[in-house]
Amino acid sequence: MKTLSIIFVLSLTCVLARAQDTITYLFFGSEFDENAVKAFESDSGYHFFGSTGARGQSDVYIVEINKDLSNSKFKVIGTSALELMTDVVALPGDNYVICNQYYSGFGSTGFDVQLIVLNDDLDIERTTVIEKNGSDKPIQIFYENGFIYLLSEALEEESSSDRFQISVFDSLLNRINTFSIQSSDSILNLTISVDSFIYVGATTRAQDSSHSDISIFKLNQTGLLINSQSIGLNDDEQVSSVLVLNDTNLLVTGSSNSVYDEDFDSYIALLDTDLNFQWEEIHGWNPNVNNRDDFGVMTLWNQGKYFLGLTTNTYGAGKSDFHVYELKSNGSFTKGNSFGLKENEALKHISITSDTNLLLFGNSANGNIGQNDFFAVLSPLELSPKPINEYVYSDSLDIQLSLDDERVNKTQVVELGKVDNGIAHFYLSNEKPTRYFVSDLSGRQIQSGTIDSELFKFPIVTSGFYIFSFENEQGMRSTFKLGVFN
Repeated sequence: MKTLSIIFVLSLTCVLARAQDTITYLFFGSEFDENAVKAFESDSGYHFFGSTGARGQSDVYIVEINKDLSNSKFKVIGTSALELMTDVVALPGDNYVICNQYYSGFGSTGFDVQLIVLNDDLDIERTTVIEKNGSDKPIQIFYENGFIYLLSEALEEESSSDRFQISVFDSLLNRINTFSIQSSDSILNLTISVDSFIYVGATTRAQDSSHSDISIFKLNQTGLLINSQSIGLNDDEQVSSVLVLNDTNLLVTGSSNSVYDEDFDSYIALLDTDLNFQWEEIHGWNPNVNNRDDFGVMTLWNQGKYFLGLTTNTYGAGKSDFHVYELKSNGSFTKGNSFGLKENEALKHISITSDTNLLLFGNSANGNIGQNDFFAVLSPLELSPKPINEYVYSDSLDIQLSLDDERVNKTQVVELGKVDNGIAHFYLSNEKPTRYFVSDLSGRQIQSGTIDSELFKFPIVTSGFYIFSFENEQGMRSTFKLGVFN
């Protein structure tokens, strides 16, 4: 595939809290589709990794931007073959290893796994292609103590015990060992984390069950199973990431529909490294909004708090947004921030920078560059609640509550006014009784009641995001997101 020549960058900065608390939105893209994978802080700035392509072609796509966001470079790594990046891992000294699903074209027996080592100038230092009969897909790559761990799937071995494998390489990409992940249950997807042991998080389904669980396997460095544990509730759970914390605990992030079976909510659990269960929490269920999904992506630990990144389809002007929840040490919800714009966003990676900012990375249809662009957000880790001033952010100012019944032509319009002295003003188009429900960003209901007048005043004590649902006499609801900040 040819190197892209048309590249456009849009940077938008919004001040939402104190003057020094700046949330920055960055778009990177081409006229083609970009697929975000991971973002890293480097010595000089930030590196954003993913793929770009169109019409069945794909290349590695890297964006480098300096710390003050004033200068950016773009690099496309590709040949006439297909290189679809699935993961990337940072090595010491701003070096990286990229793993791609690779297809060389004519004469190839299927998809292979390609590994590329980049130096600190993001130039190729070495590369290798792992060829097998049939097709392989790289899932994840991990670096620990000088070794590279590759998790891959044999796409044509769905019922085989060798379907999922871990291969271990040295820094020169010499393969040292390969072993399969064995389970008596069907494995639907996997993720890994490594310290002195290898921890595998798997979405599994027992042969006689219609529900999936999260299984954790602890392996030694030769692939021998040391211990295993199954976690989850009474319905479907699926895993997205596993993180080893300080060699003592294992933090599991995923999604669950066990609380409300019509949608998925974000799921987080803590185990010790012997796989003894500690606690689990589910966030995102709102009893007033049905059949919308909140998918947990990754959870980080910093300064005694958890930060859960998720993609939500429940709120926002678009179909999906980025959310980050701040959780207490027991996993309970404290507060949250929303970073969605008017189009769709999908979170792929979350990290915390050296200057204590959240770095969120994913895809967005908001950049108006290509169909799907890189979307990055830099946000202060701490947005402490303060007394309310008169700044309001909302997905919509006109909330329509309409009836589908053609025999009844009624519309209740709810208009959001300003916030004055900590009180949000809502104006209703008529005096028809209207129910309201107010929840925090995680879906936990704070207050509910009935509105009997054309003016509804709601006091907001602290800064943050709130979810408002309004319901008319016939049970029709409209839900939107309101953020009020200093």
